[in-house]
Amino acid sequence: MKQLSNFDDYPPVLQAAHVKEILGLSTGATYALLKSDGFPTVTIGGKRKVVVKDEFIEWLTDSTRKIKRVPILTMGR
Repeated sequence: MKQLSNFDDYPPVLQAAHVKEILGLSTGATYALLKSDGFPTVTIGGKRKVVVKDEFIEWLTDSTRKIKRVPILTMGR
């Protein structure tokens, strides 16, 4: 995916790869965020998750947002 320099360059509906790029997260952390409560995700077709860019920007700038940290368990534990 081509790296974009500001929010205006992104499409109105963001895919997981866009969220990953903007936040600098790993793939696993990105999908965990997309599934988390309070994150502005829209589910399409029962499985595909996307984010409306304006709602994502609002979520990013919300000073009252609380992010619940969840430990990532390794395989075989």
